Amino acid sequence: MNAIVGLAEVLGETPLTNEQRRYVNTMFANGKSLLELINNILDLAKIESGRLTTVEEEFDVAELSESVAESLALRAHSIATEIARELRGRNGLGGFHIARFHSQYT
Repeated sequence: MNAIVGLAEVLGETPLTNEQRRYVNTMFANGKSLLELINNILDLAKIESGRLTTVEEEFDVAELSESVAESLALRAHSIATEIARELRGRNGLGGFHIARFHSQYT
């Protein structure tokens, strides 16, 4: 998995068309997501053995939702479905929530 993510990263540094770059970025992001999934499975094993420690970390909800939408968009497009995302600020505090993910069949 690390080899695939590494290769996608190297490929992303070469001259590519916009479409190719979008595919490489999606491959890179999905590879990282798969690595995270594997790590989560390993964490589950730690939970079951009573050896898990938790860490609080900040993340950008807008960036995360964009990444999810991009990951789903290629598959959605192949079945004539559109993925949309909408984020709205809350009370000027800079917090965000996902207002909707919806499919629109054509």
